[in-house]
Amino acid sequence: MAVEAIKPDVREALMTTYEQIKQEGRQEGRQEGRQEGRSEGRSEAAAAILLRQLVKRFHVDPEGFEPLLNRLNFVQYEELSEKILEAKSLEEILSWLEGASQN
Repeated sequence: MAVEAIKPDVREALMTTYEQIKQEGRQEGRQEGRQEGRSEGRSEAAAAILLRQLVKRFHVDPEGFEPLLNRLNFVQYEELSEKILEAKSLEEILSWLEGASQN
């Protein structure tokens, strides 16, 4: 009833503004989705590379390490990549992972 009382030109302006706001919201949502997708893709790629390094260097079971790696954030992936190069034993890696998962 209230909408019908609005003059046609005002109603058209309101609807145009509404459609613009709605379109902007869709665009922002798509942009955020793309950014999240890229971030998730980078994290998955980093985890896969680190897992390959662990398998090659320490002959670990990939299935056992995958859940441990999936708990890390991207900064921790970078730190772990250096730790894999520096570690003398698998125990050092496990100790680091334990500490990282508590943070």
